[in-house]
Amino acid sequence: MVCALQELGCIGNEVGAAGERRVIKVFDVLGMPEWMSKPIRRATQEEDARGVDAFLITDVEEIPIQIKTSLSKEGKELPKRNDRDIAIIYMNLNESDSELRRKIIRIVSQERRCIIEDRKASR
Repeated sequence: MVCALQELGCIGNEVGAAGERRVIKVFDVLGMPEWMSKPIRRATQEEDARGVDAFLITDVEEIPIQIKTSLSKEGKELPKRNDRDIAIIYMNLNESDSELRRKIIRIVSQERRCIIEDRKASR
């Protein structure tokens, strides 16, 4: 039983790493929004340990995201943020690259808008 759970954990880690690589890849295109200076960077090991998988580079700041890859969670109500208040991107393996890119841009755009509004409110 323990070996089977360990194998599932290893498979889950591999699927997660593949999802993170795919997210990096989908931003290797032209035509990003003007507010994204350099589209994306991977998190360092230290940042990853804090629950961040990647950062979207915007004109206001680097916006952290956590990437979750799943087929089984489709249609379920899922949290939008992790316990460290980082936006979670749920990636379905059936999504096309352009669908995934649009989803991420939509979520990061909302994050960016909140940052801008918070800065205005604190003036």
